Amino acid sequence: MYSKLSISLIKYLKYYNIPFSLPIRIKPHTRVEIMGGRSRITFKDYYNVARLEYLPAEAPAIFIPLLLSATAITDFFNFLYYEAILAFGLLYFAGFIINSYTDIDVDKHYKIYVATSSQKLGSGVLKNLVILQVCIAIALIIHIAWVLNSYWLIPICLLGIFMGLAYSIKPFEFKVKGILHTISLCLSAFMVPFILLYSTVSTNFSWYIILLLIVFPITHYGIALANQTGDFLEDKSEKLQTPAVKWGLNNTLRLAKSMTLTGLFLELIAFYGVLWYAPWMPSFEAAVGVLIPGRYLLMILITIVMCLAYSVPLRGLFSLHEISKWDIAIEKRMNKIKQRMNYPIWQAAGIWGLVVTSAIIMVGSVVIGG
Repeated sequence: MYSKLSISLIKYLKYYNIPFSLPIRIKPHTRVEIMGGRSRITFKDYYNVARLEYLPAEAPAIFIPLLLSATAITDFFNFLYYEAILAFGLLYFAGFIINSYTDIDVDKHYKIYVATSSQKLGSGVLKNLVILQVCIAIALIIHIAWVLNSYWLIPICLLGIFMGLAYSIKPFEFKVKGILHTISLCLSAFMVPFILLYSTVSTNFSWYIILLLIVFPITHYGIALANQTGDFLEDKSEKLQTPAVKWGLNNTLRLAKSMTLTGLFLELIAFYGVLWYAPWMPSFEAAVGVLIPGRYLLMILITIVMCLAYSVPLRGLFSLHEISKWDIAIEKRMNKIKQRMNYPIWQAAGIWGLVVTSAIIMVGSVVIGG
């Protein structure tokens, strides 16, 4: 133990940048106490446990339903849409927080910054944050359903909330139960939020919109699935039955690239349907007046945009699958896989492809149709 005088002296020397040494080795947690007391809780801790580093890559996706359904500039001032965004954001972050809480023993070995923030906040604060955010989100969803007179939204959103929390919470822990991992993540992170957001701006659930809200989760779950294989060795050592551990590394990466590639193809079909049945398309084709009908020109344009955008994650996924088949030690393969992995960029590239494509459709709808 150090006396108060010793601690004061150490602080004095450090403040004036005077070199000093201690006669014994100080443990990391002791050094924090000596040099200024226990670490204070900051917003950075919430940032870490809620995994806000993923936000820049995935946030643009929340505007896709609005871009697809907008027919006038005033649609962008729809208060209910932004209320739905707030509800989804609270649930999205709550899902990450509960995952940080349940994974603290694993994260302290492999994601130290997340585990450190989880420990600083404490189990009580983490639980209260999740409860508070989920309760506020449910209240917002009920209000949205009441304003729209669409009470069917409530059970659908409650299902999404359950799937999002059950992904991490025992005794469910869908994240380590094979196909339930896929179902829970697709519903809670992609499909249900899309339904909620789209419902605030349109009631037109045509076949191409339904197709899009089904294949969008499939496409981007494939990217997320590949990202989670990065923890293959760690999950295996902890005996966690994640998809990569349960199905095998090679099979999981094959599935990931297949889902994303198939999803891209089906997303294009959905967007072709949007263009083909767009009420403003005859006016556009009459204005273009070229040999090739305007709808085909736009189909070519969005095909180029989408293929360029998704070429970024697809090149990565194909590369990861090839690395997984290399005839070298699994530790070396995993090291190469982690070096090649770039999840935020991969997700962002695909999402921005969807955003740009949706924006092209929005311009036609607002400028020509309006």
